[in-house]
Amino acid sequence: MQFSPTVFVAAATAAITAVATGAAWRHREAPGGTYATVYLLTATVWVAGVALEVAATTLAGKLFWLNVQYVPVVVLPVASLAFVATYLGYDARLTDRRLVALAAPIAVLAVLSWTNPIHGLVRTSAEVVAHGGDLLLAREPGPVWWVGWLYTQVLIVGSFAGLAYGAWDSAGHFRLQVTALFAGAAVPWLAQFPLLAGASSIRPELLFSVTGLVFLAAIRWTRFLEVAPVGRRRVVEGLTDPVFVFDGRDRLVESNPAANDWIGDASVGDSAAAVFEESPPIADAYRRKEPIRDPVGLDIDGERRYATVLVDPLPQIGNRPVGRLVVVRDVTRLKWRERELSAANERLETMANAIAHDLRNPLSVARGFHDLAREGDETAYDRIEDAHRRMGAIIDETLASATDDTDGAVLAGSETVSIDSIARDAWCSISSGDATLSVRGEGETETIPGRLRGLFENLFRNAIEHASPDDETGSKAADSAGVSITVAVTENGFVVADDGPGVPLADREQVFDRGHSGSDTGTGIGLAAVRETAVDHGWPLALSEGVDGGAAFVVATGYGSISMVAAESRIVAPDAEITRISEGTDQEREPPTECD
Repeated sequence: MQFSPTVFVAAATAAITAVATGAAWRHREAPGGTYATVYLLTATVWVAGVALEVAATTLAGKLFWLNVQYVPVVVLPVASLAFVATYLGYDARLTDRRLVALAAPIAVLAVLSWTNPIHGLVRTSAEVVAHGGDLLLAREPGPVWWVGWLYTQVLIVGSFAGLAYGAWDSAGHFRLQVTALFAGAAVPWLAQFPLLAGASSIRPELLFSVTGLVFLAAIRWTRFLEVAPVGRRRVVEGLTDPVFVFDGRDRLVESNPAANDWIGDASVGDSAAAVFEESPPIADAYRRKEPIRDPVGLDIDGERRYATVLVDPLPQIGNRPVGRLVVVRDVTRLKWRERELSAANERLETMANAIAHDLRNPLSVARGFHDLAREGDETAYDRIEDAHRRMGAIIDETLASATDDTDGAVLAGSETVSIDSIARDAWCSISSGDATLSVRGEGETETIPGRLRGLFENLFRNAIEHASPDDETGSKAADSAGVSITVAVTENGFVVADDGPGVPLADREQVFDRGHSGSDTGTGIGLAAVRETAVDHGWPLALSEGVDGGAAFVVATGYGSISMVAAESRIVAPDAEITRISEGTDQEREPPTECD
């Protein structure tokens, strides 16, 4: 055997293509991966045969290794064409039978090469000649060799045409890949023409090293047999939104860290149906290839989340769909924020309505006593000043209530006050006309004085507006003659009752709704504000019937129950049904025990 530079170059080339073969084998399940492996493997065998042919020193040895090279010659053009068709997605009609049919003519050439001594159709002559100190095989091609050569050129040119079309038809992400593959495969193919023309002595098979290096670079840096790098261009590792990349067969090939909370036990290789099994809206969007623009509710690990979904096809390679990108935009925080803003807007609206409603009485009082002051009644100035102070307090307290978020806890700034005293002060703040007030009993509670005073004002105003006798036309009389209001204060709460027509049992809960009013002049805010104050304090609130037949509002501010307060007040009809409006937070507490 001889070890010339050509032998070492051929061996090195075979090593390079062998490494590229191994790299392609690891991605054999990718579109085109199997045929890329076969293509590189046949190139390795071909170049190895060249090395052994050159190393042989006898004519028989060189012809043997030359005939061995015809095995990859049969396979390589067909594998090249199959790889291009599969990689670019034009393999719908690429069956095993058709591949065998394409390889059959070259297989005949290989058989004839082994039997050439009989017929001489492949080589008309062959001899060993000395060239630059090396022994080389010199042969004269026969007619069958030229036919076989032309046929293989047709297959290879078809492969190149497919790659060229793929470079033009593919998305920008893939053009570099396809162009590199085209160049890598074209170098050894172009090198044969100078050799055939006698202008070069370089064996074109040695340039398969370029092909092997190009494939290695494509696999390592552009990873052309994977869809993942395409998706990764659009996946930011630090993105808080879950991102999924699926291949053309709907298998998960990539996801970012934020997706781990969403896919559960799913992993790379699972189908899209398995990945989104717990999220039917996303699965449906994936099937329909349509985005979800309006947030949908999803249960993820027992937590309710809201999301929009983008389903975007990845750029194609030729006619082959690469896969789809799914981006789940988690808008849960935005949804919560919208709810918070909605609640805040509602509270601001409530505040505005409450101010407008609660200011009516002190403003009416101020106007009335202003007329008296102009007539010379100096005591009216004190009442006007009291009304102005009350209006300022209402504004301050309403603003504080609008920003308070105690959820029934004791309100900040509360103090212990006398309930009966607050009730009398509230009576002085409203235009009572000829209505009368009677306060029985004494008791204390912890509250912001202005909030409790506002509660009484609203209850008094409600009684005056709705318990007034009708005039002859059926509407409420201009004055409030005959309206009698009683406040009974007990150790555990208080009751406000009037002697009007009362509230029908079916309407009792409805009258506390904001905007509901039983009269043409009412605003529907007063009783809603009463319920809000009770809820903010955690006080149970109920509506029943008074002993005089009118409405009786029961509030438990201590440790007793609604029924206990109603019984202790002695102004609630004993047999009347009690409708609970607010359960409060204190009704279940046990009263503190006294220590001896």
